[in-house]
Amino acid sequence: MADKPKRRFTLDQRLKCVEREIALRASVYPGKVARKTMRQAEADFEIECMQAIRGMLKLLIGANVPEDLPQPSDLFAALIHVRQIAAEMPAGKEVEAIEAIRKVVGYALAGVPIAAPKPKEAGSC
Repeated sequence: MADKPKRRFTLDQRLKCVEREIALRASVYPGKVARKTMRQAEADFEIECMQAIRGMLKLLIGANVPEDLPQPSDLFAALIHVRQIAAEMPAGKEVEAIEAIRKVVGYALAGVPIAAPKPKEAGSC
């Protein structure tokens, strides 16, 4: 039997799916917490995680990111780099930060493999 071709989903379709999942969790989890089959902290975490995914999708949609995205691992590595650049950039260097961020994101969108930065050792700057 031939492999079924992978289905492509638009960012809008993905966003709608995530929104349905958030609504489902919000309706199901209170009952699970009441029956003590799920802790409240776990329910909160799971819903907040999906809300974070929704936020990321909205950012991608708002940035007019092309639908033919590269591998998610490359995008997430790029986002880690962006976060690190933003955290390390001194005040008054916003233009340099924006240029560095554009470069990293551009590589990811162009399909250039990006490795996540290595975590800094404890106590280093």
